Amino acid sequence: MKKLLTIIILILSFQSWVKADNAKDFVIEGLSIGDSLLNYFSKKEINSKKQPLKMGKDKYSDEYSAYIYEDPSKLKNYEYLSLIFQSNDPKFIIQSISARIEYDHQDISKCYELQNEIIDQIRLIATNAIEDNQGKSKHRGLPDGNSYKTVTNFIYDDDSYIHISCYDFAKNDTDTPDRISVSVLSSEYIDFQKNRAFK
Repeated sequence: MKKLLTIIILILSFQSWVKADNAKDFVIEGLSIGDSLLNYFSKKEINSKKQPLKMGKDKYSDEYSAYIYEDPSKLKNYEYLSLIFQSNDPKFIIQSISARIEYDHQDISKCYELQNEIIDQIRLIATNAIEDNQGKSKHRGLPDGNSYKTVTNFIYDDDSYIHISCYDFAKNDTDTPDRISVSVLSSEYIDFQKNRAFK
């Protein structure tokens, strides 16, 4: 049974939630990894809006593409979603969902507050996942700059992840605003991130 992952204080009581067996059990804005984008959008719409996956400053992936969904009339908890799939996949199977809220640079403390709330929530339902608190580190895509990320992962036995991160970008590095990202990632996409994305 799939569960709704929200990033705001839970409306439902925790007692009503069933434990999540793996990352595919999480639903963000009605979508889950392993679903086909074609269940939600037309092929024409996907192809017209898909873009190469950005891996850092002026670096893009040929292996994966992203579909950015930012319809405020349909999104309940997030400002936009980044839906990632393999570029050559005719079924457009979702390999990663990243739900995001952006912050002004002076408001990064609000990002950290919300991140801690989300982590506390996920601990209650991801009981069979390993929690990996990575702390604060430089952004891999901007190694020569002063941009940082603060990351906690929940890792399942199948190597799928729940990933909660705050990105604190330096204005001199990029015009990208600070943000919180709550992501669900397949084992295939994790393999790409670890072994090929930043080489």
